[in-house]
Amino acid sequence: MDEARGPLARLLASPRRRRRVAWATGVLLLAGACAFIGVRYANTGKRLPEHFRKGPPQVAPPPLKAAALSNDDRDAARSVAAHFIDTAVLRQRIDESWEISAPSLRQGMTRAQWRTGNIPVTPFPAEAVLGIKYRVDWSGIDKIYLKVAIIPKPSANLTGGLERAGSAANHRWLVDYWVPSAAVSASPSPRARGAAAAPAELKSRIPAAWIIAPVGLILALILAVPLVLASRGWLRRRRAERAYRESA
Repeated sequence: MDEARGPLARLLASPRRRRRVAWATGVLLLAGACAFIGVRYANTGKRLPEHFRKGPPQVAPPPLKAAALSNDDRDAARSVAAHFIDTAVLRQRIDESWEISAPSLRQGMTRAQWRTGNIPVTPFPAEAVLGIKYRVDWSGIDKIYLKVAIIPKPSANLTGGLERAGSAANHRWLVDYWVPSAAVSASPSPRARGAAAAPAELKSRIPAAWIIAPVGLILALILAVPLVLASRGWLRRRRAERAYRESA
């Protein structure tokens, strides 16, 4: 009679086997649901809006290359920086600083607007200056950055940048960068100005614990199910042996 039934029917003929199959099916369904939740909601990057523009892709300019400058270029740059400090920084004869300022520093301001003194240059009181020192911080073919120390009471440091305007044979230096040293960490360095900005890191909005929990639950279920089934079988054998000894 048993041979006439199929293998599935023979497997489920025992009540113990049917209970074990039901337990295993429930565990597999729970593990599958946990795995689906962990995979579906772990990565929130796909739900972020995508922004694209028409036209060719923008290519970041190559980083600036350092290069040693001649003594004449260094002296000329220091001279322009000194004149810029005397006029724009100390707010004296501001009109003269227009000629030695790069368009990037002027930010579209006209000469008349520049002359008013409301310019994008950090001011410094002229009466507080005790001395000024210069040091080349970085130099390239068409760029030079100076560390400028204004020694007042008390001292304060600033950072300035200059760019070359004109041909190599007939050129001059223009100031295009000027900030206090306290803001240097937030200002672009020579390499950072030439390199593309790094893309913002996408962070998951779901805490890490919600991602790790399903994986840990699945592993715990995989280990717990065999232990529970083995423990139940051992207890039933002990009960059967005890009942047999008592009946004997």
